[in-house]
Amino acid sequence: PDAATQTALVFETDADGKVTSWRVGKPPQVDYVEGCG
Repeated sequence: PDAATQTALVFETDADGKVTSWRVGKPPQVDYVEGCG
């Protein structure tokens, strides 16, 4: 697949391995950590 059709599901975890947030999107934007707020 090319970059135009790839998507990713990203989980953020704390030190204990508990999922604290998640996001889904297309690279490279899904890798941005700034958020939209």
